[in-house]
Amino acid sequence: MHILVTGANRGIGLGLVRELLKHDEVKHVFATHRHWADTKELMSINDPRLQVFEMELMEHITIGSVYLKIRDTVGEDGLNCIINNAGIFDAYDINGPVKRKMIVDMIEVNSIGPTIMNQGFLPQLRKAVRAGKRAMMVNISDEIGSMTLCRGTTDRKALIYQMSKASLNMLTRSMAVDCKKEKVAYLALAPGSVKTEMGGAAAKDTVEEVSRDMVDSILHKITMEHTGGFFDRKMNPIPF
Repeated sequence: MHILVTGANRGIGLGLVRELLKHDEVKHVFATHRHWADTKELMSINDPRLQVFEMELMEHITIGSVYLKIRDTVGEDGLNCIINNAGIFDAYDINGPVKRKMIVDMIEVNSIGPTIMNQGFLPQLRKAVRAGKRAMMVNISDEIGSMTLCRGTTDRKALIYQMSKASLNMLTRSMAVDCKKEKVAYLALAPGSVKTEMGGAAAKDTVEEVSRDMVDSILHKITMEHTGGFFDRKMNPIPF
């Protein structure tokens, strides 16, 4: 499999890269990040199957540049899986001052970025299907983006983050409908409470535990039957 992971320089993204490279069926891992200065751990991974690219989700020109490099590497095999992991979280106090740029940036990275990734890389997923292989877009979402389970903005002041993930879930659901006949699967995965910079010290699970479960699901569990769904990292359904 040829797999692309965005936001791979830290946290869950870095954990996913490390876990993917433990599996022989993974032929290439393409890992993206925003700034070379933040890639010390990622660049310390010594595996010829790993290629690292700088990519800014708020600049579609950089997305196009990475697309061309990956296209040239995978050839007629296409790209089997895109893990849209890159995301940002900032607490937004609805009772405080208006912070329009914070709102725009969070929605830009968490929702619009994956949309542009889908638009740009879908031809490579289709190519994988034509080559007789699995193809999927895995959008890393969050349970607090579920409208059914919504419990307000939570004590984390997560309103804008929740909005961005709800939007990401709609991208997932809509594209799943559009691409079902083409056998390109779209699904949203919620990693859960993870001990990362974003998840905080009170989170329950380690990056290693979460990455292991997610990679097992991506490599061994996901089929076209799951397209359009929202799941936790072990493929238990979550309501939209």
